[in-house]
Amino acid sequence: MKHLDANFDKLRNQGSGKVNALQRAIDSGDGRQIFAKLASAYGSLSEVVFLKGPYMAKSVLVFADGVGLSAGADSYIPILTFGYQGQGSKVFSTFLAAAGFSDTDATAVVAPVRLGRDGTRVLGEVVDGQIMWQDGTSTLLDI
Repeated sequence: MKHLDANFDKLRNQGSGKVNALQRAIDSGDGRQIFAKLASAYGSLSEVVFLKGPYMAKSVLVFADGVGLSAGADSYIPILTFGYQGQGSKVFSTFLAAAGFSDTDATAVVAPVRLGRDGTRVLGEVVDGQIMWQDGTSTLLDI
C-alpha cells in the first residue's frame, strides 16, 4: 500500500455529491453501492487487509493504485465489519462480491489476514505491535 487516504481526499476532490452518494449507500447498508461509489474515485479493489476483529473490526481496503481506505470501527465506513453473523458482515460480503473477489464470505474471516481478489489469503500474527505476515512482510498496527 502506498498510503492511507484517511480523509477520503480523492473522493472529496470529486465534489460533495460523490461524498453524499457514498454516505447514502453506507446509511442504507448497500454493499454494491458502497463499492460502486468508492470505485468511481479509487478504481478496482485489489486487496483487503483484515487487521482486527470481529469486536471493533478494522480493515484496510487497498485499491489497484496502492491507496488504502480504513473500514470498520472508528472509520468513515463503519458498516464494513467481519467475522460474525450479522449486518456488517453481510454488507462486507456483498461489497467483496461487487468488487469481483472470488472469496466473499466476510463472516468466516479471522484477523489478521490479507485477502486478494483471486481468493489468496496471507495469514498474519500480531507480534510487538505489528502484524508479521507469512510472506515475510509486516504491517504496523495503529489500532
